[in-house]
Amino acid sequence: MKIELAGNFDVTAPISEAYGFLTDPLRFAPLLPMFKELTDVQADSFRVVLDVGMPQIRGKAEAKVVFVERLSEQRAVMRSTMRHALGMADSDMSFDLVPQGSGTRVSWQCSSTVRGTLASLASGILAPLARRNVDAMISTVQQELGEVPSDAQLMPAPAPVGTPPGDIPNRTPGWWARLVAWLSRLIHGGSRA
Repeated sequence: MKIELAGNFDVTAPISEAYGFLTDPLRFAPLLPMFKELTDVQADSFRVVLDVGMPQIRGKAEAKVVFVERLSEQRAVMRSTMRHALGMADSDMSFDLVPQGSGTRVSWQCSSTVRGTLASLASGILAPLARRNVDAMISTVQQELGEVPSDAQLMPAPAPVGTPPGDIPNRTPGWWARLVAWLSRLIHGGSRA
């Protein structure tokens, strides 16, 4: 069974900072959904252990990740082999970075081939789970590297009824709005499982 995902997101961090973060497993790996442990960190590889909590797929999953391409501040490609009691998954994940104003646009792709009992669960459980986990990971990366506010976030909050026009402050949501949005995605994402 093959699972293909792709997309892009923007961060306020400059390319050098975004690239450094995304290629440093010590900084990036602990933000992975279901992260349990990072081991055997080498110059071009590392191992990550995930604690999968889905009812149909409980248990530990271990992935060996190897950087197969790194083009400083532009592109990185990682290849991983994940082992779980119910099967294996081989994945290729790449990301490309380009300047976006003073920040960075990250375009990413992930292609996974799932084998074993996991493959029979892939279309019904793994594909939606993978999408939810990628969305959660992107949200966390954006929080670490500076989330670019959407147009809706840039609009000031409505003033209380009866507030004179000159007394309306320019309100742009900060960390609290990001927290509320993240909790909302977590709650609504979890209810679809």
